Amino acid sequence: MISKNVFLLGLLVVFGVLMMMSVSATVNIVGPDNNVWSSVPHTVQNFTYNHNESGNLSNCTLWLNNTNTGSIFAPVNVTELVNDTNYYAKSNTSFTEGINQWYVQCINGTGYQDNSTTRTINYDSLGPVLNIALPINNSYAGSVASINGTASDAGSGINSSTLSLHLVNSTGGCLNWTNNSWIASGSCNSAPAPGASDWTSPNAVTLVGSNWNYTFNQASLSSGGSYNITARVTDNVTLGEPHLNTQTNIFTFDNT
Repeated sequence: MISKNVFLLGLLVVFGVLMMMSVSATVNIVGPDNNVWSSVPHTVQNFTYNHNESGNLSNCTLWLNNTNTGSIFAPVNVTELVNDTNYYAKSNTSFTEGINQWYVQCINGTGYQDNSTTRTINYDSLGPVLNIALPINNSYAGSVASINGTASDAGSGINSSTLSLHLVNSTGGCLNWTNNSWIASGSCNSAPAPGASDWTSPNAVTLVGSNWNYTFNQASLSSGGSYNITARVTDNVTLGEPHLNTQTNIFTFDNT
């Protein structure tokens, strides 16, 4: 007859083996950062992860918004994922506009399932809406104490530091406004590259809610002169390229 002690020892051995077989494979997320605003489409976006189990881990799946994405993994044809080595997946499922939650699920050789922490990637595929309200386009303006309009973005929001104006005096030669004076310009029609000196300086245009304003000294304007105003702004996307929008109004100043 098997003694009670031998029986208990056998149970402990079996229990220990089962515990070793069911050790969790901890899945670690590398990127992208949590809560980032992105313009990168799902066909390009890499979701990077690794794990800390030393073998028998070959089945990992990317889940997006609680749906198995049918992921495209790299490197391809991997039969066993090496411990502490970064791998990435791309989703076959499109992002929704705004909030997208994702995680990686892995199963080890014993069938034990482990999920990574859940992260959020915010997708923004739409540019900001920008409008110059005053001076009205193709109008005659008798007073221009300020230039104003609206700017909004339903996704990542407006990056107010990029809200700037390019003013051109197209009468009697092309002159660009540089916050306090007119200087010679090479073109009457085209706006310079972002960040060029003949845009208004960062934050010179104030934004309150969706309304923006630039205080202007109309003494700098010549009666009968024709002027072009280009406004530009980007959204707050930080992963991928932010979306840019511009608008141009033309007006004639006439205070006679």
